[in-house]
Amino acid sequence: EIIGETAIDAYLPIKELILPEGVRYICEGSLTAMATLEYLHLPSTFAEYEQNSFSHFLALKKITIADGNPKYYVKGNCLIERASGTVILGTSESTIPTDGSIKHIGAAAFAGNTNLTSIVIPEGVVSVQVNAFAGCSSLNKVTFPKSLERIGACAFRRCDSLKSIELGVNVKYIEAEAFSVCKGLTQIILPKQ
Repeated sequence: EIIGETAIDAYLPIKELILPEGVRYICEGSLTAMATLEYLHLPSTFAEYEQNSFSHFLALKKITIADGNPKYYVKGNCLIERASGTVILGTSESTIPTDGSIKHIGAAAFAGNTNLTSIVIPEGVVSVQVNAFAGCSSLNKVTFPKSLERIGACAFRRCDSLKSIELGVNVKYIEAEAFSVCKGLTQIILPKQ
């Protein structure tokens, strides 16, 4: 029922992980930094996770979830929490849904994905949470929506390939170190209020 902390050794060359029906809870660190993982399948019984349970999947390409999960679904290759409209996990091949259902890019949702080169954050998204894209060293283009209000702490930390960003008119909060250690970043365009 529970996948415990460090239950699966991140250094094993696992390419496919299919969690069986009955697994409800994933502890922090239990699936973190699985560098070779390309495919993750979650069961319909999956209901809870601790922050940082899913992050630093360098090779992750595909996410699926069994039909009938009442709390989460996958669309555009993003794992999404239904009630809050939060992207919990994405891949370098994700397309964040543009149907207005997404309100938040969750904590560490894309963190450490060194294969992600560009992302469009769609209209309707109001926050990019802490560490959401941290360590995405190949990320060179981010399109921000006008609806965005908050960029969390360290959200784009160590995104070395970012050169320029343009924020929308509704951004009210840029938290500590949101764009820290972005070695290539030379221009931030803030909107006129």
